[in-house]
Amino acid sequence: MMTDQQDPSKPLVLLVEDEPSVRRSMQLLLQGHGFQVRSYGTESALLADPMAASAQGMVADYQLPDGDGVDALNRLRGQGFAGGAIMVTAFNSSELTRRAEQAGFHRVLDKPLADRALTVALKQALAA
Repeated sequence: MMTDQQDPSKPLVLLVEDEPSVRRSMQLLLQGHGFQVRSYGTESALLADPMAASAQGMVADYQLPDGDGVDALNRLRGQGFAGGAIMVTAFNSSELTRRAEQAGFHRVLDKPLADRALTVALKQALAA
């Protein structure tokens, strides 16, 4: 797991992405837009982090090696997470979008991501 030093002036965002290079580029993008980021390669690593429930937001890939983004959000909500959430996926469908919205994701974004789309969607999710 990679993390910034804790800075209470920056919103804490959880990033769950199994592809290391994609995870790192998304982490750098989010940090560059003023977020502090805790990143994970698996759902289980996310759920094992005692700080995860106190985050203000989450960006989750749909397909993870040990689950999926919908399940990760549902389980994180069960631990008390109340933040905004964005899903990213290369496998979008109307059924996935429906499931994601029912789980509480504010948006589902298609990969490859447009940098601006991710940061705008995340800011909107945090404001909701």
